[in-house]
Amino acid sequence: MKKQFVLTGLGLSGILVGVLIVGLAAGFDDLHKRFRDGEVDIFKKNGMEVLGAWQSLDDPNTLVYLLAHKDRAARDASWAAFQADPKWIELRTKYPVTLNPKIFMMSAADYSPLK
Repeated sequence: MKKQFVLTGLGLSGILVGVLIVGLAAGFDDLHKRFRDGEVDIFKKNGMEVLGAWQSLDDPNTLVYLLAHKDRAARDASWAAFQADPKWIELRTKYPVTLNPKIFMMSAADYSPLK
């Protein structure tokens, strides 16, 4: 039997995953505070599911997180809604961290156990 990966909020078996890698020279504590203080909830509110977030063991100033989207159109709509969300604007103002993330959009290969 083939394993199927179903995301909680979206109920999807075929997904588009965005991998965001953020490296900072300074302000990392504020970035963590921003995530803890509501950024994850704002992602969810705007149609994105956070699959996980990790801090690099080799470079503690690097955060990697995964966001799930139904497809590219849903991703674009979710990001636009997220950027305009008053709670996001408030958090961004409270914890001003300039980010230049590396973003990779991925979908599962046909042989991947996670689909």
